[in-house]
Amino acid sequence: MSKLLIQEPPLQVLPSLAVKIGLNQAMALQQLHFWEIKPSQGKIIAGRKWIRNTLKKWKESNFPFWSEKTIGRIFTSLEEMGLVDSRTDLNKHGYDRTKWYSSNHEAIDALDFSIGTTCPVGSGQTDTTIPENTTENTEEEKEESDTGKIFTLWQSEIGSTSPIIADKIKDLIDNLDEWNDSVDVFTYAIAAAVKADVRKPAYVEKIVNNIITSGLSLELYIKKRAERTGPKKNGRPMDTEARRDHDAANERQYIKMAKRDGFDNVDDWKVALRKAGEQAATDGY
Repeated sequence: MSKLLIQEPPLQVLPSLAVKIGLNQAMALQQLHFWEIKPSQGKIIAGRKWIRNTLKKWKESNFPFWSEKTIGRIFTSLEEMGLVDSRTDLNKHGYDRTKWYSSNHEAIDALDFSIGTTCPVGSGQTDTTIPENTTENTEEEKEESDTGKIFTLWQSEIGSTSPIIADKIKDLIDNLDEWNDSVDVFTYAIAAAVKADVRKPAYVEKIVNNIITSGLSLELYIKKRAERTGPKKNGRPMDTEARRDHDAANERQYIKMAKRDGFDNVDDWKVALRKAGEQAATDGY
């Protein structure tokens, strides 16, 4: 017997509901209702059941075929339609922003099911064709395409993507803020690793995590980092013109030092200097 046929609790959805609000939204709404009717789950406030779950838990326990970003968009869509309400004030700690969800049964009951039909009793099929949710499909296709680009760049510059590394990359993508493009962020992080000559997964992961925890857009993160790590004068970041003068002075000094050591090319001198330093470290100096 095939393991791909139903031998576990299936996700259920009414075709008429899927036609009205979208297949993905109907599946999420039905699953929320499933948890709401379980006596041991959630909290009842003023006669209304509230269910707490992080996006990660929704994915692990309910929707393993969707990314956390997709699940977040689906619940946001349900909130915008007025079919689901959310709150964060039921969490034990004020810093915890995990959402509690509750179905708005009045809004659900008010839906007009004039479009589509439900499955008749005893039938496993319906004549109603559920239309594709083209907006959601387009977003998911873009996510898959972006993930593929990141994997290709990673394999080209960092190394192979084992199952463990692939899962870490996907987790980082899911945790990125919606205002950051995943391809841009990973391109920046991988380029930084290459420039630093540290082509290690942990190095790239650290850079991406720094961007995530900053809560900033990539553009603003780069700007803030430049201000923090760039050359300073009297303890304050230099403006663009001052930084140009600073870099030019450094370059002139490098040229003098290279010529002093018998090199016509500064880059060759830097390479030789680095190798000499590595050899000294190896020799124990």
